[in-house]
Amino acid sequence: MDQHHVRLLQYLCIILFLFRNTTAQLVGSIKKRPSSWRVDIEITNPTDNTISVLKWNNAFDHVTPLPHSLIVRDGQDRPIHLASTYAMRAGMTDEDFYHFLPQAHFNIGHDLRTLVHRVPNRLHGNVTVNLQRGFKGISHSGTWTVPPEAAANLTGGSPKLGDFTAADLQDIVLTSPPTSLQLGPPHYDENRPPVSTEGGIQIDTEHCTAEDSATARVALIDAGTYAKALSLAAKGGPSSPLFFNYFSSLAQPIVGRIALLAQMAMYGRGPRVKVSCTGQGHTCASSTNILGHSSTPSWLGDSQITLCRTALELPQRPLPCTKNPGVQISATTSHVMLHLVLSLGNVVGETLNGNTYGSGACRMLKSSRILRATENPDSYAQLAIALWAYGFGAPPYYGPKCPPPLGFIPDNQ
Repeated sequence: MDQHHVRLLQYLCIILFLFRNTTAQLVGSIKKRPSSWRVDIEITNPTDNTISVLKWNNAFDHVTPLPHSLIVRDGQDRPIHLASTYAMRAGMTDEDFYHFLPQAHFNIGHDLRTLVHRVPNRLHGNVTVNLQRGFKGISHSGTWTVPPEAAANLTGGSPKLGDFTAADLQDIVLTSPPTSLQLGPPHYDENRPPVSTEGGIQIDTEHCTAEDSATARVALIDAGTYAKALSLAAKGGPSSPLFFNYFSSLAQPIVGRIALLAQMAMYGRGPRVKVSCTGQGHTCASSTNILGHSSTPSWLGDSQITLCRTALELPQRPLPCTKNPGVQISATTSHVMLHLVLSLGNVVGETLNGNTYGSGACRMLKSSRILRATENPDSYAQLAIALWAYGFGAPPYYGPKCPPPLGFIPDNQ
């Protein structure tokens, strides 16, 4: 056995020991084709059980064209932000899972040039490419189906998102040693414009009716208030107990920074983001389960947010302290707007591509050893919703506070 395979075996043994109590492990590898920007990914299920992987916004997802599946760092170990697409779902269906049979292999290829976020001067020379740390899923023998409680119910006067916790998903670790690549000079036109013009988030009135434009604007204002509340909570104060339901104290700086950048974008500062209401393309049309989707450019053009019809027909956020403790809060257009803004890497400066939804599941994510709450958009959104619901929101609300008894927080969808 050569030294390369010895090191690989040692690496995998260490990872398997660290995550020995995890439900299941997948094994991945990355290989670069000679004289090419293309890399090939292989993921293997080495176990004797079927592993059903939730395929939202990861390598298994075919709903959006550029889901996050790679982590790329330059020669100085700085992250290289990649182009990406992201979709927000309302609930789970059986079609949302990739059923990984025992000993089976999954293969997919990427051309790194399609993923470069900025003018690719740093995607040259030595770079390190790795796969994401893990997924949500379940290991089982025989058949497994999504419980009906995990599906969304968007009809009626109080639409509800699916109960993520009902599926009882667990962390699936992906063990994959980093791959060092030597890339040649990129090819691009240096006279082209930069990633994006400034201007923050703007409603695309050419692709929104007057009614939909008004709905989107209200949702954007609400999302700005949510972001402000997040920023205040990250600094401590009366809302800190709610903050620590979703994040650790070590997360305060990053949550505060991301919340501030999101807030600035909603107030017209930062990279330009166009919000469309038409649901153009196949993503919204592919399923009524899709609430909206976003696109972060490679290095040319504006970011995009598309609100699907399912999101535009949701209500706006309720007033604070108007729900009895323990009563689930209805899904809202404001929630969708904030969630999708947080998925834009060039706006918030980080890659947030987690796929854990709902207050209960996001609170449990805080203690995960594999997945990170700070990389999960709905962890931020659920905290913001809770802050507003219990009277800890930002202006324009100056009313009384109504903290939950004994710190209990219902599944505030």
